[in-house]
Amino acid sequence: HYTSARLMVYGRARWFLWPPSYAFYTGLSVAEWLKTDYPSLSGKERPFECVQRAGDLMIVPSMWGHGVLYLEDTAGMATLFMA
Repeated sequence: HYTSARLMVYGRARWFLWPPSYAFYTGLSVAEWLKTDYPSLSGKERPFECVQRAGDLMIVPSMWGHGVLYLEDTAGMATLFMA
């Protein structure tokens, strides 16, 4: 996965980020994962977290795992940096 950027124009989103050595893929939606797997995580298994608001630019580095839970209706723009 390439480095990506997302500019939030309207709304809020909760981001979960893992460095490449802890990144994983799941077939669960972020909402399902938050209910079933998140509570049992500890230490380095836990992701970095933040809430993105209107006007915030989120940069996700190449190979970092991430999940996004939209907290309300949102509008934004995203791009990939394929260098």
